[in-house]
Amino acid sequence: MTCAGCGGGSGGPPAQPPTAAAGSALTVNKRVTVTLDGSGSSDPGGHSLTFAWTQTGGTSVVLSSVSSPKPTFTAPGVSGALTFSLVVNNGQMSSAASTVVITVQNRAPVAS
Repeated sequence: MTCAGCGGGSGGPPAQPPTAAAGSALTVNKRVTVTLDGSGSSDPGGHSLTFAWTQTGGTSVVLSSVSSPKPTFTAPGVSGALTFSLVVNNGQMSSAASTVVITVQNRAPVAS
């Protein structure tokens, strides 16, 4: 007895997870509006992505939307580093986290 077409193959390559890209590090002044940019995130299968941003360090801020590719927030009134993590999901798999650091500094003095 033979089994034509048997072989246990999956019919295609294994699914690949998406890649999160939290954007480049920024240095900003206190109390300015900052935009995080996860739009460089991708999925090798071309599936649409959902976004999940989390603040993981620094003075707490409120993101405009944790599920947006480009959320905004107002930088705090104190200097320091703010760290954010981005994970994307393609409906089947989640990416590894991508991290970005936003450094908040005093506004440079202006000579008169």
